[in-house]
Amino acid sequence: MKLKDIFKIDSVLTNRKTPIDIIEFLEEEYFTNSKNTFTTIGDMDLTHYIRSVNKNNREIDFNISLLNKLKRIKKILG
Repeated sequence: MKLKDIFKIDSVLTNRKTPIDIIEFLEEEYFTNSKNTFTTIGDMDLTHYIRSVNKNNREIDFNISLLNKLKRIKKILG
């Protein structure tokens, strides 16, 4: 199910409008490596979105780990 559809269903079930910042976020473009193209976040399937965020978080954690190792090496070298 696409994210934009999930928020439409949520607004009906809760009888509340989707906040404007969420609507704007869903309209942002995201580059998908699997299709080698841009898509709006709202057109992403929930599973695809979660996997992409999870992948980005793993990459950030890896980069932080490398940065910390480099800082330790720099400290050792003077």
